[in-house]
Amino acid sequence: MRDDRETVFSATRKRATRLIVVRAPAGIGKTEMVRRWAAGLTDTVVISPDVTPAPESAVSFWMRLITQLHSRGLISDDHLFRAASWASRNDTARRTALGQLLATIDQAPTLIVDDLQRAVSVEAYGQVIDDIAYFLSGCPRLRLVIVERERSLIDDVDIADRITITAQHVPPVAFLHGGAEAGHAIPPLRTLVQNEGLLRAICLAALPRTVSVELAHALTGHDGRKLLDAAEDLHHGAWQESEGGAADFAFRSSVRTDARAELRQSWPLDKIAAARRLAHWYLERSENTAAFEFAVIAEDVPLIGRIGLRLVPFTGPLPGDTAERLTRLPIERVHESAVLSLGRRALRSGSESRHIDDGPLHRGSRGSAARR
Repeated sequence: MRDDRETVFSATRKRATRLIVVRAPAGIGKTEMVRRWAAGLTDTVVISPDVTPAPESAVSFWMRLITQLHSRGLISDDHLFRAASWASRNDTARRTALGQLLATIDQAPTLIVDDLQRAVSVEAYGQVIDDIAYFLSGCPRLRLVIVERERSLIDDVDIADRITITAQHVPPVAFLHGGAEAGHAIPPLRTLVQNEGLLRAICLAALPRTVSVELAHALTGHDGRKLLDAAEDLHHGAWQESEGGAADFAFRSSVRTDARAELRQSWPLDKIAAARRLAHWYLERSENTAAFEFAVIAEDVPLIGRIGLRLVPFTGPLPGDTAERLTRLPIERVHESAVLSLGRRALRSGSESRHIDDGPLHRGSRGSAARR
């Protein structure tokens, strides 16, 4: 779950946060995420010194920064020679020279230090972090993005305007939403959400077609607003206004399909408990078709019979794969309910002729969940 400092990376563009730490294991998409974010910046000069091949020292890394600034015409020849002559001296001299150099850039600079931690020694990385702390205090227009794999001295830098994005909150790969908007394939849920607790909560919240903040909390035990905001940031769906004026969250059908498969494989008992809770939730609101659907998912035969009495005769198609699920119930379970016993043949024939999809509930049925 996101922390109190709002670890939505895209939001930092508007807020102009001065220090952004992206910390997660290799292969999670940190570099690509930062590149996409930096490409959308219009009010700053982005500087990202290359770490391939690996710099030999902190001095070597900063020399790459200096030459990059010069090659892009951001500093003059005089600045280049002066900074180069001071860069190899003691730490204080190097920090002073580089700080003055960054302050001379007309447009506010954004410095991206990407995965330097893996490329240099612990000592050299510590020197770079110490330098950065000095730059932040001496150059108020400077913004820093540090991409690293493990904790470092950057956590000790004394600056209030900072956020830290980690896989524990929302994994950085979750912010690669530009591909989805461009029509590219969306990664499966387990790829996007690598925190098990968050993944389970999102899968449970995605069981109904639309979910309110109150219902999300009832299903997951999490803060419903924060959870659904996180799902929106992951581009799993969108908020939509309901008839009563309150906003509900509608998950994408592909996300709901992934969520049900994930629940079935990883948390089958949680899925059954959530489905039973949903059945009672909709039943209390006289949304009988939706209540029946989730009673069937929970395989709660007494509840199926209780709700089914309100729907007999079944004059219209049932939502989703409800009819097919009913025909797959063990015959001994069906015999426990008079409603199921009497209606089994009709339900079976109806399921064979009906196209099964993940669309809205049948509009002719009472209390459709689409009209929440």
